[in-house]
Amino acid sequence: MSKETPQRKNYIEPSEFYNEMMVCLKENKISNRLSFMFQKLAEKYANHPKFVRYSHLREDLVATALLSCVKSFPKFRPYKDQPWDGETIRDYHYTYCNNPFAFFTTCIHNDFLHLLRNEYKQRNIVNKIRLEEGLEADYGYVDMIKDKEEAERMNSDDLDGDNGTSDEYYSKEDKPEETAGGIQW
Repeated sequence: MSKETPQRKNYIEPSEFYNEMMVCLKENKISNRLSFMFQKLAEKYANHPKFVRYSHLREDLVATALLSCVKSFPKFRPYKDQPWDGETIRDYHYTYCNNPFAFFTTCIHNDFLHLLRNEYKQRNIVNKIRLEEGLEADYGYVDMIKDKEEAERMNSDDLDGDNGTSDEYYSKEDKPEETAGGIQW
């Protein structure tokens, strides 16, 4: 006899999440149950492989996710095919209802990226000030600055210098036309 693997239960059931969203949207207020679902979603998404390495920012990520869910709550539109009148509540089915799980996960993901971009900018400002004061910057910051300066120098050399198409390269017969088909080169 083979062992059947138990069916994996979602940490937030889509139909339950949808039904709770509809009740809360109708009342225009977030219930404790919905806030608990937001909390679960935020904590679980903070453990996503893209964000798990930011353990020093975990609390900030979860707080940002909760804020994102609360801000996005009134923007959720339950039905794909028609606007919601604010009264009628249909049962959840993926063919004609929007998925609140996907909606809030996308909102959380975008706010995580925004938070990390701001954190990166802030760390660069701190490192720049530390270097100006004669202190040591974070590991890799000095190398990053050198790489950026090298790339900028290479780009400016390409724009200012000879890019390999000088007049000496072409003979009079081989030289491309200055205007070809009305396009000036």
